[in-house]
Amino acid sequence: NAINGYAFGGSLTVPLPLRGGAGNGTQPGGGVVVVSARKMVGFGTVYATGYYNSSAMAYQTGGGVILLVSQFVRPSSVALDVTGHEAGTIKELLV
Repeated sequence: NAINGYAFGGSLTVPLPLRGGAGNGTQPGGGVVVVSARKMVGFGTVYATGYYNSSAMAYQTGGGVILLVSQFVRPSSVALDVTGHEAGTIKELLV
């Protein structure tokens, strides 16, 4: 459902809108990343970032969507990044 622009679940009374970045005709936007894990351990970053133009030193497309579904709270050692020309959306759902 993230691709359709919303997320929903048994504990939600209304759908959660997901705002994700579009491409610019040449470069892609941030896309959609769905992470479904019973428990997350370790460290690192999940990225759904827009296209960064290093010569212009700026993001040219929007950040994407990260939908994280887990039974446990995400550890602080795991970062989520939706940076872009306009920031995307991060939704974390505990089930």
